[in-house]
Amino acid sequence: MIKIGSAISTNTSPTEAANEVFDRAVASLEGNSPDLAFVFVSSTHGPGVEEVVATLAPRLGDGILLGCTTQASIGEEQEVEEGAAVALWIAHLPGADLVPFNLTFERTADGQALTGFPILEDTIKSVFLLADPYTFPTQRLLESLNEDHPDLPVFGGQASGAGAGEIALIQGGKILHEGAVGVQVGGAVDVTPLVSQGCKPIGEPFIVTNARGNIISQLGGKPPLFRLREIMAKMTREDRARAAHNLHLGVVIDEHKLDPAPGDFLIRAVLQADPESGAISVGDVLTVGQTVQFQVRDAATADADLRALLAERLSQTGGRDPVGALLFTCNGRGSNLFGSPHHDVSALRDGVPDLPVAGMFCGGEIGPIGGKNFLHGFTASVALFLDPLPERD
Repeated sequence: MIKIGSAISTNTSPTEAANEVFDRAVASLEGNSPDLAFVFVSSTHGPGVEEVVATLAPRLGDGILLGCTTQASIGEEQEVEEGAAVALWIAHLPGADLVPFNLTFERTADGQALTGFPILEDTIKSVFLLADPYTFPTQRLLESLNEDHPDLPVFGGQASGAGAGEIALIQGGKILHEGAVGVQVGGAVDVTPLVSQGCKPIGEPFIVTNARGNIISQLGGKPPLFRLREIMAKMTREDRARAAHNLHLGVVIDEHKLDPAPGDFLIRAVLQADPESGAISVGDVLTVGQTVQFQVRDAATADADLRALLAERLSQTGGRDPVGALLFTCNGRGSNLFGSPHHDVSALRDGVPDLPVAGMFCGGEIGPIGGKNFLHGFTASVALFLDPLPERD
């Protein structure tokens, strides 16, 4: 059976923090050898990440170590948003196929190329990716995987909490300052996704009838601001106030769905609006013919969405409770959104008591929606690890 442990330490000594989290997390493996570990080191530790890696890598033996620096580390029941923290997630995965990799983005004689991604064998069921947002085109890789390997979920996020050249990626005993690191996971382990975008649709869906790049000029033949005013005129004063400060646009992923519901949209921010023309700009490139719907994000909606999605996923596991989880949440969530810390990890552990969880605050979260992988914002992307279903005779 799969065994997973997690731990977090706020000890200001990187070496002591690394030893503390290893000792506590490895105890959950009940004497079994570790096969895979993720470590998330708060950027407050700075150069101390070298001490963390130098301490953990030898203690893991043949186990794969991956990780990065982050604005905030997540472990057990805590999201440590200020100060030093080291979080460790460690797993014994019998029968798993694990293929680690290090990706780089290089200029070649034929143009630009991504190098280092291993050939995907048939046994691989999911991919985990930690990327430097300054040197690695995460979206480009996701688009390539979506095209070449449909329905292969990718989990992870872009490192946060430091500027260009200051991000540290961890692979084994090495520390890298560009590209991406990750692991392909397959064999006797199942990973199921939970991606909570935390938005509530308002109004009705519209077809994009005029757009160029990320600027939308018409929705259903009328300017977007005209459509938005129609919607807000029917809303309560409280809901109008929320929409004024937390407005987003949901793009329907599967155009074959006649009645899209929450979870069927890719959420993108509304960036600007032109009062004269009524056009809006959004955080993505849209084309004529796509279906969209305005969305509002707030703490109550985000809380309800995460808890409802978790309950839905738990009902779909065939009676198997998750044995561990990795949590990649936006650095715009946490106390910034909910007004108090530890929200997302607490919601997971409310649904699955004592669930071993670790993760990080991201500058862009990776997770699948509607069978395709995307780079998100303001999202909680969760990878739930399950024991494989028993084989039938």
